[in-house]
Amino acid sequence: MEEKIRTLAFLCCFATITLVSCTAGRNSTATDARITALGSLLIEFETDVRAVCQSRSWTAERANWIRAVQNAKTIRSMGACLLACENSILDICLMQHWESERPSWQSKVKNASRIEELRDCLLYMEESIKFDSAIMTWFRKRESWKRRVSAL
Repeated sequence: MEEKIRTLAFLCCFATITLVSCTAGRNSTATDARITALGSLLIEFETDVRAVCQSRSWTAERANWIRAVQNAKTIRSMGACLLACENSILDICLMQHWESERPSWQSKVKNASRIEELRDCLLYMEESIKFDSAIMTWFRKRESWKRRVSAL
């Protein structure tokens, strides 16, 4: 049942991403570049989350999600990608506090109007992943990744 709920949630997020990407006005070139950079960093993070820590349906959904991240041109569409990524991660792979803080975090992502807000949400999600939920190479590049995210 949880797998079906996760799949449905992903499909809703993907539909939102598609709708927002097609209907939203263009942002400034500088903002576009920052959204693209955040997307690349999001994909880099997701790539290093262990497969056993992601929903079984994520393997089939991932290619579409990557395309959605790469095509995101607005804060809202990138936020939907961030929500889909978070939704793919199994609860058991997240710190205990995440369960109670998740609704507030999701609200912050959904209501974000600035790249800095999404940046902070991405950093918080990464900090909420259990140590053994990422592949070992993540920890060698984690500090560099955090600096690059923080610079956005």
